[in-house]
Amino acid sequence: MALSQTDAERRSRVVAANSLRYALTLRLTAGAPEFRGEVCLAFRLAGKADAHSLFLDWAPGMTAVRVVLNDSELDLEAGEVQVEPAAHRLTLADTVLARLEPESHLRLTISYTARYDHDGDGFHQYFDPADGAEYLYTNFEPWAAHRLFPCFDQPDIKAYYTVAVEAPAAWTVVSSGPRVSVTEPDAGLCWSYFDLEGPFSTYLFAVVAGPLVHFERETEVRYATSLAPGAPEATKAITMGLYCRASMAQFCDVDELFDITAAGLQFYASYFCRAYPFTKYDQLFVPEFNAGAMENVGAVTFCEDDLFRESPTEYQRMFRIDTVLHEMAHAYFGNLCTPTWWDDLWLNESFASLMAAKAGAAATRFGDKLWEVFNVEMKAWGLEADQRPTAHPVVPAPGAVVDTDHAFLLFDAVSYGKGASVLKQLIATISDDAFRAAMVAYFDTHAYANTTLADFESVMPLPDGDWSDRWLRAVGVNTIRLELVPGEGDAAGSIARAAVVQSSPGPDVPLRPHVIVLRTYIDGVVAELPVVVGPCETTPIDALAGAPMPHFALLDATDATFAKVRLPDISLANVTGLLGTLSGSNATLQRQLVWASLYDSVRDALMTGQAFLTAALDAVVDEPSPELLGILLGAMTSTLCNYVPNRAMRTMYAYTVASLSFSQACAARDDQRRLLWSRTGIAALESESALALFMPFVEAPDDAPFELDPHEKLKLVVAAQALIGAAEPDRVEALAAVVVDADKSDRGRQYRLRLRAALGDPARKDEVWAEICSPPDGRSLHDTVALMEGLLWSFQLANDLPQDYVARFLAVVPSIMDAHESNEYAEYFISRMYPGSMLYGDALDDLVSGTQALLVSLDANHPRYAVYSRLLTEELDDAQRVVRARSAASADS
Repeated sequence: MALSQTDAERRSRVVAANSLRYALTLRLTAGAPEFRGEVCLAFRLAGKADAHSLFLDWAPGMTAVRVVLNDSELDLEAGEVQVEPAAHRLTLADTVLARLEPESHLRLTISYTARYDHDGDGFHQYFDPADGAEYLYTNFEPWAAHRLFPCFDQPDIKAYYTVAVEAPAAWTVVSSGPRVSVTEPDAGLCWSYFDLEGPFSTYLFAVVAGPLVHFERETEVRYATSLAPGAPEATKAITMGLYCRASMAQFCDVDELFDITAAGLQFYASYFCRAYPFTKYDQLFVPEFNAGAMENVGAVTFCEDDLFRESPTEYQRMFRIDTVLHEMAHAYFGNLCTPTWWDDLWLNESFASLMAAKAGAAATRFGDKLWEVFNVEMKAWGLEADQRPTAHPVVPAPGAVVDTDHAFLLFDAVSYGKGASVLKQLIATISDDAFRAAMVAYFDTHAYANTTLADFESVMPLPDGDWSDRWLRAVGVNTIRLELVPGEGDAAGSIARAAVVQSSPGPDVPLRPHVIVLRTYIDGVVAELPVVVGPCETTPIDALAGAPMPHFALLDATDATFAKVRLPDISLANVTGLLGTLSGSNATLQRQLVWASLYDSVRDALMTGQAFLTAALDAVVDEPSPELLGILLGAMTSTLCNYVPNRAMRTMYAYTVASLSFSQACAARDDQRRLLWSRTGIAALESESALALFMPFVEAPDDAPFELDPHEKLKLVVAAQALIGAAEPDRVEALAAVVVDADKSDRGRQYRLRLRAALGDPARKDEVWAEICSPPDGRSLHDTVALMEGLLWSFQLANDLPQDYVARFLAVVPSIMDAHESNEYAEYFISRMYPGSMLYGDALDDLVSGTQALLVSLDANHPRYAVYSRLLTEELDDAQRVVRARSAASADS
């Protein structure tokens, strides 16, 4: 069930703006499956209330104990309070509502009990297998705060909060504001009291509890209070906190994380002429977290992947910086100024994604390398999504985000990657100074309020009248290509005509303006030329007429716009020979953009997977940048798994990559490269001959050429189980005892589950499949996900393991929709269990046709339809892209 936009708008009309206060009391008992709570909502009625406008969002796992309205207890038995668990709703009877007068002040107090959640949303409960300790945390976006307390769970009803939590005395309790007092322990329990700043939306509220390890530092930001010359400066002291569970404290990079945090707080204060708008800035690393992080006010939660258990690559460090700064940007975009409804989610995510890269480039030791991360993690992600049949505009049409299930689906690559890339192009067009001035005005005008696209447009000096229509309200990706016509006769060797040719995939995708840079290379001399591409098919570049024909040319060389860039013929002819000689500023980015263009050509069936792999294998060993090395190795792995024409060729290339990776890891000149190569080799293990290269790392580690990363050892043992576990069970079980069973952490538990699922045995596959599909019944979603990640292997599917899998998958989807309400489960199940490119030939054709039939047959009125149909449509689109690319590769082989 979901909250509809219509119901949310009705409710916002009767709850007076800026009048709502929550007083929340929680009682937490160690080891219990449920908790007790009481919440008092104090607010003013702005209009006449009825059951359609005045209701509370309510979780199915809650039980109402007592309800009091303005000091009068309501009769639960007589139906004065009506709970609809399936609708996630608590309402007051019509007879009660009839007594409420507009403009009256109400105080509604609800005492309740509720079950903990185990799917990473709501109020999540976790027991650490390393030491048995219990941890609790909240995660609410977009619509799960009501799983902690009954509330008006929508972004435009902001509130003030006071919080009291009774918990075991050995626990630390953290919330969205400073803790103002703690009582002395009594019977092993104590109370923590919080007075939260506000107002802010319910989805941004947080509670985290458990025997947390805590680190704390102070920082002070100094900033000009306006952009006016000579504007007075101000300072603000901010308390920074880091929290994690006890068994992970050894992996908390305290100094590095505090340095990043302090640098980010200073950058944003200076850039926006406004300090971080709340008192404290806590960052909490929590287990079984579904997302990368969540920007709760004053208590930002992170996935524990950001606590590195082994030495990370520099790219991992940069990605963590990007995550930290993305969440920090939300203090402004989302927490200070909040979208009125989820159709303006881009005002949160697009801006935070852009500002994270901007802050990282300006304020950390990695500098402009953060823009290389942006290209991969945001722009490329957005380009892929915006070519799907499920693509939506950055700003959806009015009424398109009909409810919170549709809002859940908006947390995607368009809202993050495309939106951020479009804003980057906007800055290239109007200047960073103009963009910054508009943002300062935006926050000055709308601080602590709700906003829409119109508020953005009112402060931003947009280039022309239809900029928003072309970039924000329209779907789809344009392709731009440099056309160079050579001179003839006496003009041979020069350019007769040059133009940027722009195309659109269909009538619904408008041609767009692009402000970009063209970079040319002639005998080692680099030249750059600004180019303004009009919203038309052909934009002449008169400045190049008569110039020498370059050996290599790259359009959008600074990665300023959001478009697919096709290399001109002159560049394609010289690409493999000249990649290593690209020089000048941002040379690594230039090579990255070239490889991105080539990989996109493979996805579009314009270049064969074999040709890409041949070029990549030729160049990858000599790639000087370890960050780009990792990106290119990832593209090679993706290509061999998806875009070569048949299984035999996949196996051949997989062995080639595994063998090369083994030799390069052994010869690597530094630990970072060794880790990148060994990860790639283990990811490419699809044959026993490839496995044999790596088995000494776990079977005879003292004789191995180097010590393999512990995480890679876990992956290697699971791969061995999948490849040889059925034929050599004793051998794999001996490895598991040493490598997997010895790891008593949560990661060890996850890999034991993967190991169990990976065995190539029909009965085991059936058993695991049944567990994956069964109702959750209190089981951790992440344990189920571990089974999913161990179940399917392309080489096992080739041998009908699991048996009749395509038919089995397609048949179970309707019952899965009935049994699992969690959107997170839906996303994991479809993305992990859809076999897609693991299949070849008739099996893949059967999957494609079967998925098409399934989508037609699904009940469009089913409450889970929007989520499952979207996810299935995207998997189908990927499968069809694979079929096209393989067909083109087959014709060329």
